[in-house]
Amino acid sequence: MILIADAGGTKTDWRLLNGQQISQFTSKGFNLKIQDFDAYLKELPRELASLKGISNVYFYGAGIVSEQEAASLNALLELFYPGAKSRSYPDTLGAARSLFAEQPGYVCLLGTGSGAALYDGQGISRRIPSLGYVLGDEGSGCDLGRSLLQSHLRHGLPDDLRALFGLEYPEMNEASVLETVYKQPGANTFLAQLVPFIVEHQNHPFIYQLVAGAFHRYFQAFFPEREKYLGASFRFIGSVAHLLSNILRRVASGYGYRIDLIAQSPIAGLTLYHQKHG
Repeated sequence: MILIADAGGTKTDWRLLNGQQISQFTSKGFNLKIQDFDAYLKELPRELASLKGISNVYFYGAGIVSEQEAASLNALLELFYPGAKSRSYPDTLGAARSLFAEQPGYVCLLGTGSGAALYDGQGISRRIPSLGYVLGDEGSGCDLGRSLLQSHLRHGLPDDLRALFGLEYPEMNEASVLETVYKQPGANTFLAQLVPFIVEHQNHPFIYQLVAGAFHRYFQAFFPEREKYLGASFRFIGSVAHLLSNILRRVASGYGYRIDLIAQSPIAGLTLYHQKHG
């Protein structure tokens, strides 16, 4: 049996392949840069933790950069699932395999965090560092939530949006936000939780400009040399790209970029990939 995991900042999607039978599970999100993997495994739901007879585990996770980090995760996974051979990879490779399989192209991630890489059909040939939600993650759910909260707390929202925001998030005042962002774990997911409000009101002129500005920051950060990418194949993955695809496509077209495909999650494509490749 093969167990596949795609771990993002908000949630982890799991698939168990047992011949032609596929089972699916969901657990909390994971980012290696801000979470302890051993603690994460201990908090997995019972149905995942009790699985037996796993032969191979493929774990794709946010924050995995070096081979040493991957080896450390593999050792813990092989202790957690005795008898299994584990392989851990960056989430960018998971997105690439899901979107392109064996074709080359530019892999673009826009979910809780953001990222980009050039995929040669086998592996990541050029990776553009995300730098995390403090130094990077431009265009991500975290970035969008931060911009919305800044406008709210600095009294910059239009009256109609301010009233709607206050009804939906009455607890979002300066003191509570600063306490959560600067003193509690999970600031990135806290900020990204505002994405549903942004999606719901994406046609409001203020929200439209907020989202478009975030996507401009994405392209300027990850693809600064515009002429190099004209005519290239761009494929996006992640909830932000999926739910705000109309604005994303308009911004991309302004740079002369062509988006071939936008998918909400890598897990379906990864399931197909590992059904073929083991």
